[in-house]
Amino acid sequence: MSILALTESDLKTYQDKLTHPSTSRSGILTELRVLYERYQVNEKNLIDLESNQEMMRIEKEYLAEKQRFNIRISELKILYKQIDNRIASVEQKLSRGIPEDLNIIDKLIAEQEAIIVEQEKLNAEEASLTQQVSTIDVTYGKAKEKLEQKWMAKQAALKPKFEEFSLKLIALSKKIKTKVNALVLIPVLGVPLLIELIASIIGVPISLSSGKSPNAAFHYLFISTLVLTEIFLAERIRNVIYSFFAVRSAKSYADELSTMYQQHSKQIAKFENSSGMRIEQLLEKINTQ
Repeated sequence: MSILALTESDLKTYQDKLTHPSTSRSGILTELRVLYERYQVNEKNLIDLESNQEMMRIEKEYLAEKQRFNIRISELKILYKQIDNRIASVEQKLSRGIPEDLNIIDKLIAEQEAIIVEQEKLNAEEASLTQQVSTIDVTYGKAKEKLEQKWMAKQAALKPKFEEFSLKLIALSKKIKTKVNALVLIPVLGVPLLIELIASIIGVPISLSSGKSPNAAFHYLFISTLVLTEIFLAERIRNVIYSFFAVRSAKSYADELSTMYQQHSKQIAKFENSSGMRIEQLLEKINTQ
């Protein structure tokens, strides 16, 4: 199943989740990774649009230049036809025999010489045009190849870019969990100690020992409270502390993603305005080419 591109509503929903106190915040960093993964699709689409636009420009220039040469080659064909007619006319006159009038002979010779000169010029121009057409064909092919390599390089650069971000979030999550495990000891140990202290103050027995020594080996009230705290409160406390740090970090990354998305949207809008088509239509057109 293909990954969908990121939308503005997706970002807004996520940012609302970060600020709305009644919304569940579990897996907040995992969800952020998914948003960045979806934004990668947006970046890929933009690269496709930019490459397609550049390809259209190169092709348009190539076809315009090729058309200019084709027009000139067509004109040469007309000139060749005219020369063929002139040659046929001279041959027709000579087929009747060599005329006695020297002026007519001189004119025929001059015409033949002029035809030869013009043929040489046309041949030279045709050879030059053929060479130039070959050159622009090669140049066009190289430009297409270079553009394709550039497109592939940009596509390839996206993967490590987003993989690096994913690893960064994984490291951040581990760092937060380490911090949470340290901080959670405060309430987990603090609550039993506080209850034991209060019990001691009000005179409730805190040990199985018959004596009243504070150094009794087995403080059943402390142990039982510690176990109950770990069972019923510790995980909730961990989640609260984790959410606090995760949300604070996620807000920063979400703002960064929002800025990237806005810049991306402006570039997409340019393509839509210049083409008169929506992004979906542009991408569909590219995929069907």
